[in-house]
Amino acid sequence: MTQSRRPRDIKRAIGWPGASLCGVTLELFLCRYHWSHTRGRSLMILRNTLYIFLFLIIGAVSTVSIAGTDREVVMFSIDYCPSCEAAKRFFSEHGIVYSEYNLNESAKARTTFERLGGRGTPLLFLEGKTMNGFHPQRFRQFWRKATGEDLETK
Repeated sequence: MTQSRRPRDIKRAIGWPGASLCGVTLELFLCRYHWSHTRGRSLMILRNTLYIFLFLIIGAVSTVSIAGTDREVVMFSIDYCPSCEAAKRFFSEHGIVYSEYNLNESAKARTTFERLGGRGTPLLFLEGKTMNGFHPQRFRQFWRKATGEDLETK
């Protein structure tokens, strides 16, 4: 069974929330049109067209807001870790957005760290890729592999 390309293209264009809502709205529109083919059809068509338009706008806005955000590095760290401090300095110098989860301060962070198979700190995540430890040159390679662009262009 081959899958049509059109739904996938729509999802790329307006994002998953917009595509899902548009699909549901279109289904409701078609069913309502079929059930009430004699009375109130033009008013219902106008109303449902407005709903579809609104869902398209919501989907487009949500996609733009997601695409406009910076990439964010997630870092698990501990107190008194020289590599963690070096990573924080590097991120600040290069304007890299990051979230830090300190294992000494949060039991939830430690549990998550262990569940993710963390062996040492810092443990970094970016775009679904993982890096243990920190060295500026290794991080530049990690960034390139995860994002497909050089860090210097950021």
